[in-house]
Amino acid sequence: MHQPIDLIKSIAADLGSYPCNTEEDLGLKGFILGALYSLLRATQLNYLHRTGPALPTGYENELNEIGESFARGEVVDEGQWLAGFYFNSAMQRLASGYHRGLQLVTGDILEAHELADIALKRKLLLTDDIKFLDTVHGEVHKLHRDRYGLLKGRTISLADAIEAARQLLNLAKVARQTSRNK
Repeated sequence: MHQPIDLIKSIAADLGSYPCNTEEDLGLKGFILGALYSLLRATQLNYLHRTGPALPTGYENELNEIGESFARGEVVDEGQWLAGFYFNSAMQRLASGYHRGLQLVTGDILEAHELADIALKRKLLLTDDIKFLDTVHGEVHKLHRDRYGLLKGRTISLADAIEAARQLLNLAKVARQTSRNK
């Protein structure tokens, strides 16, 4: 089994050879690179996947200490809060990149789930091509829209998010190819 950092490095190497022919390509590459950086930092900070509904014991104290550090003008450079911050950043970038990539593939401006349906119906993508991206997008949507956000637990693991990054790079390649055919 591959280690998370090795998988991230592999995707980054593939991204490095991805040529950008348009500003849209470049924008999508930026989303992917930002997601990869965030996943790399989360991994380096030993991100722990929270599967249950309970927040970690002492979480409020941790937040208070972080707030006090910020009030002194100091940054936080370790700990689970920071690992989670980077993981959440990756999720946001993956979800946004997914939506933008679907817009580029379909040529339409709709909600992501509608665009995914169109891409699947047109056979531009297969369900397995976007499975992890779709789940990431759903979780980010829940974070934005659900009153409890993710307080009841996550469904996306670090491994899932890394696979979503790979899927986003592949989606970018499909988008580039689709735009060439128009």
